[in-house]
Amino acid sequence: MAYVIKRSYGKSNFDYLHAWCEEWGTSCMLSIKKALVFETKPEADAAADKAQRECKGADGLPAKGVTFSAVPA
Repeated sequence: MAYVIKRSYGKSNFDYLHAWCEEWGTSCMLSIKKALVFETKPEADAAADKAQRECKGADGLPAKGVTFSAVPA
């Protein structure tokens, strides 16, 4: 089974990790079809942890109120 990384924010808003970004840490979009795909759950969990650490908000500081998690593709 393949996995993608879902970014959740607000009560019901979400998108998917599309790429790593030097400026913002992560780049996310609504399309699950263009999301980064990980072959195993441990790889996806490691990517979700990295995204959680590296994602920056509009002020350049670590993003608050967002959660990254591995989900089946």
